Amino acid sequence: MALADINKKILIPLVFVVLVLIGVALWAWTYYQAVGPNGIDTNDTSATSAQKEEKSLKAKLDTASSSKDKAKAYSDLSNFYANQPEAGDESVSYAKKAVEQEPTADTYAQLAFAAEQAGDVEQAIEAYEKAASMSEKTALDDGRSDYSYYMMQARLLRESQE
Repeated sequence: MALADINKKILIPLVFVVLVLIGVALWAWTYYQAVGPNGIDTNDTSATSAQKEEKSLKAKLDTASSSKDKAKAYSDLSNFYANQPEAGDESVSYAKKAVEQEPTADTYAQLAFAAEQAGDVEQAIEAYEKAASMSEKTALDDGRSDYSYYMMQARLLRESQE
């Protein structure tokens, strides 16, 4: 009977220690899954969503077959980079490629927007004026037109320089 009592005295703390070790191991595994091997929090989707969007836009460019599709993909990439202050030059570069592929009022407007965001006011004015020259002067239902919008943007930029 004395041997059975000793086994109970050892068995209960031993089971407790094993359960604690299993708990610590599960916690460490969960933490490693969340943080990753390089210490970057993989649950932080703000950084990865931008990377995913960039990758998706570049894939769209790779699969574009017609010049119109390529111009749209370049414009989308330009717009993506225009919203990132440190990537203004890249935005303008993609907008220029869109204009090369499909010189329309829309692509010139994208170039104007990208140039304006990058701080190149002269290029933005030229692109807005070119977009206006390619736009129809007919008014929309509410009295506005693309032409008048582009000309107004060019005028406002010119006035801001004075």
